[in-house]
Parts: sequence; structure tokens; C-alpha cells
Amino acid sequence: MDSYAGLIAEIGAQPDFYLREPTLARFEMLVYGYWLACLWRNVPDVGNDFAFFAFNDWLREKFPEMLPAHNWSAFLRAKYKDESLALQKFFEEYNEYNSLKLVKS
Repeated sequence: MDSYAGLIAEIGAQPDFYLREPTLARFEMLVYGYWLACLWRNVPDVGNDFAFFAFNDWLREKFPEMLPAHNWSAFLRAKYKDESLALQKFFEEYNEYNSLKLVKS
């Protein structure tokens, strides 16, 4: 995997395999662990994957009730209250974001 999109696609296809218990908290830890590993290993274009980080801005535009202090995980956790449902909604929102991003390109 050489991008967040690749990582997210892999996890989304088999969340039970990668997360054991598919929750937003476990997913968030894995994503940020991946980010840190890429920064420490100087993996080009992954540690600073602006397409992934722009997802947060896109989510904020879609949901005006998202507070400025929220990031994607805090917002989804607060909105859906259930960790497993929040993870499912993350994948739905992220897939929509990616499909819109591809249309604009």
C-alpha cells in the first residue's frame, strides 16, 4: 500500500481482518499509525497525502454542524454514537468523497 486510498480500500474490503473488531477507534489508530510509519520512513507522498487530509474539509462542507475543533473521526463518532456504525459511515462518506474527487479531476 502506497497511499491512504490504498490502505482505506484494503481495510474497507475486509474490516474484520484488519481491525478484529471493526470500530472507528481501531480504524483511526491504524490510520494514524500508518501515517506515523510513513513519516518516520520518509515514504514519499504518503506522509503528506493531501487528498486524504482534504476529506476533513469536504466533510465539514457537507455537514455544516461539524464544529471547527472536530476532525473526521471526532465528528463521525459524535454524530453516530456507535463506533461500528461510525466506521461504516466513514467508508460511505469517504467513497462519496472519492467519487466526487474523481469527477472533478
